[in-house]
Amino acid sequence: MTVRWPCKNSPTTLSAAPREIVKRAVAPVQRDLRRGLVVLAVMILSTSAALAHGGEEHEPAGSQPDETVQASAGLPNCHPLIVHLPIVALPLAGLFVLAALLRSNREFAQAGLALGLLGLAGAALAVYALHPHTHGLSAVVAEELEEHELFADLTVYAAVAANLSMVLEIVFKKTRLLFGLAFVLFVATSSFVFLAGHHGARLTHVHGVGVGGQFLEPER
Repeated sequence: MTVRWPCKNSPTTLSAAPREIVKRAVAPVQRDLRRGLVVLAVMILSTSAALAHGGEEHEPAGSQPDETVQASAGLPNCHPLIVHLPIVALPLAGLFVLAALLRSNREFAQAGLALGLLGLAGAALAVYALHPHTHGLSAVVAEELEEHELFADLTVYAAVAANLSMVLEIVFKKTRLLFGLAFVLFVATSSFVFLAGHHGARLTHVHGVGVGGQFLEPER
């Protein structure tokens, strides 16, 4: 049996060449992806800053007729639908940022930013654009609602700060410092979103707000 040794020009000695070609081809795509994430981050951050409650007041008990408002299949039902997006996306973003911090991996950082932006967009929609208005609440329920809204607002503010840290990391590449700051902010964001969800669940399942349209203002 004849044993053939790899010759000088055999494929085994040229295996590095295809990898270099692929690396050169992928590099522009990675740059475009980073730029796209930065642009998307700026758009979402600016949109989130523009949205606000506008100082809205929830009507206390006795200021409206004591009747059950039948919610349609429209806006009031969108809030519980969209609110689960930040509950899932923001903690996942924190995990990816932690992985990026431990492994100094920019792909993990980009995935963390994408999830963070997705969670921020969902939180801003749920808190400001798709927030149902209430009436006829007792003092105890109104206090619960205030706690829910406080932690919801804190979720948005912390998510803005966390995503801004990630954008600065991608632009200036101060890896360890900004990764660490972003991770701490995402931990705070996750804590706030869980607390907001806790109070929101109590409003629905303990006090019955929104069940069958109770305590919700009719759509105009």
